[in-house]
Amino acid sequence: MTRLPFLNILILTLLTTSPAISSGIEIEYNFNPEYSAVLSLSNITITKYDFERVSIPVIIQNKGLNSWNSFAKIAPVFISYHLLSQNSGEVLQHDNIRTSFRKEILPGEKTLINLKLEPLSFGVYIIQIDLVVEGMHWFKKSDTEPLNLLLNIISSTENLSIPIYELESVNSKLIWYVEGQSEINYCAFLSQKILENNFHKFLFQGKSVYGFSAGLGYQQIWIRDSSTIMPIARYLYPESILTSWIMAHLSLQKQSGELQDWLMENNKYGKNNTESDQESNLVIAAHEISKTIGYTWLLNDINSRSILARLNDAMNYLFDQRLDVHTGLIKSGHTADWGDVTNEFTDERALQLHDSSKEVVGIYTNSLVFSAMKKLSYMFSSLGDINKSIFWTEKATILLKNIQRYLWQEDMGFFRVHQYIDFKDHDYFDEGNIFPMGGNALSIEAGVATSTQIQRIFHQAIVRQKIYIMSTISGTLLPPYPKDFFKHPIMNDTFEYQNGGQWDWFGGRFVLQMFIHDNASAFFKMTEICQKAIINKNFFEWDTVNGQGEGSPQYTGNAAAISRMIVEGLFGINWSDTKIRIQPRLAQNNGYIYVPQVDNNQFLSYVYKNMMPPDTDKLIIKYSFGSNIQISKTFIFPKSFGKYHYSGVSTIGDTILLKQIVTEQFIEIHLNTGRSDFLIEYKQSP
Repeated sequence: MTRLPFLNILILTLLTTSPAISSGIEIEYNFNPEYSAVLSLSNITITKYDFERVSIPVIIQNKGLNSWNSFAKIAPVFISYHLLSQNSGEVLQHDNIRTSFRKEILPGEKTLINLKLEPLSFGVYIIQIDLVVEGMHWFKKSDTEPLNLLLNIISSTENLSIPIYELESVNSKLIWYVEGQSEINYCAFLSQKILENNFHKFLFQGKSVYGFSAGLGYQQIWIRDSSTIMPIARYLYPESILTSWIMAHLSLQKQSGELQDWLMENNKYGKNNTESDQESNLVIAAHEISKTIGYTWLLNDINSRSILARLNDAMNYLFDQRLDVHTGLIKSGHTADWGDVTNEFTDERALQLHDSSKEVVGIYTNSLVFSAMKKLSYMFSSLGDINKSIFWTEKATILLKNIQRYLWQEDMGFFRVHQYIDFKDHDYFDEGNIFPMGGNALSIEAGVATSTQIQRIFHQAIVRQKIYIMSTISGTLLPPYPKDFFKHPIMNDTFEYQNGGQWDWFGGRFVLQMFIHDNASAFFKMTEICQKAIINKNFFEWDTVNGQGEGSPQYTGNAAAISRMIVEGLFGINWSDTKIRIQPRLAQNNGYIYVPQVDNNQFLSYVYKNMMPPDTDKLIIKYSFGSNIQISKTFIFPKSFGKYHYSGVSTIGDTILLKQIVTEQFIEIHLNTGRSDFLIEYKQSP
């Protein structure tokens, strides 16, 4: 084949002595200086876990006479790789995915390109990097020496170590461990790695912005995703990282109070305006952050207006521009529960409202609005503005009545996904039978659902999981909308994407509420979600009915929701700005947790140990607790533990308990700062 004028020089420095790898010196191959290029690596040794997508940054300079264009119709040029055995050099996979140059690379031009690799099972490989003229030849065929790199893939499931039970020192890691529950422990490891991998920083309108992308393949910082991430991120990151993305979004706020949906580097931003959840989610995120850093940051100005005033403007926008006057509820486009894709178009127009768009009021949107109003009221109260606090409390009370009136279905036992604002059945099927797990999860979390309604919602979720044979409780719409109801190809089938796929983003929040409200199935439902994660070795954006991962891998919202499910649900940690309440729900499982607050250099941790087997007449639970926090700390445990009933508490060593309160259902133990060791004893009734 005739040689094409693209690549003839490779320059590489490698740090390995493998015979298949260049050996630590700069090597130059110059077969034809007229047509040449320079490749180099910003990283030499690549070590990744088996759930991580590998991206290798390669610096390339075009030293030839011709341009490189990945989008040319004839002879497009890409960078790719061959997969070789580290031991034998045998080619395991010759042809692999191509990575495109984002723009045409002119002669003499240097560019950085991130070579993308397909996920690999654990092992050590040689990645042989080469350029290819598609449909014609690899440059190795043209007397060009390819670039060889050693890649070490570590098994994430086989490298989970038992943590040191540290109760008195400060560190920056969130740690949990449950004896004999490898899938739960895997979620601790996986969730933190995903937050680290999806952390982004860039300049936006001249200022540094820090935040988290939704997952691999997403570059934007979305409000709804970030609001889901903040309840866990607030423990692990300092104030500058927690708040900068909020301030960047508020700098884009319109005069009406409306917010954008996402922003990213190069000063790009936009909005999928089919949903009405951006303003509420930003208020909720600001409140969550304030639980760690305090509320005075809300008084800082953005373009001569305080953050708190801008949050107030955002909520006013919803009632000024998105209110359905007939129901008194906030309206949106017709999407799938919490989703942002309408059923009207096959392309990107499905993300925007149009003159012909159908409008609905839904449980997801209005649960968020109710939650945001309560939190905005609390923020005003904390900063001394009682009138504004009362205003939003009263407004929330009215909204709650309207949600109950128009969206609760007494005959079905759950909140309906949507109500058309003209109350007509536009689509000739019974939308009222669709159980929207996401919206109902938020109705419980927000305090919309009553205690009786909560138990009926739990029942519906469990029953419908069985009926539709979902591998976890994370199925979002059961049953889904009929095939082809949504025109967009990403969700025009049943149980696909937002139309009935499994989303742990909401499944995790649902199980958290099951824990909080003492549902007997909570532990099992949590385990199902974590089992799916360890099988997939990832938190995918969504999963099929049988649990196969789809969409973006390393999905940050799922990682955060599952972390909350375990930290707040299983281990029962509720850490606010004024008090800490700890209500372990480990039952007869032994466990340990360590939770920091990096911004305050604070921590709390405890070990929960079941001391006696359950078939004796006595059950003893040992608690070892440590913290350096000065605010009120309370342990809460049940008065009855199955067939055992509380008989007393005793301390170990120098531990002094501040006080003990016995209520009808619970025992409250108030703790000092520092180390506390005590035993809770239960006995069987005679």
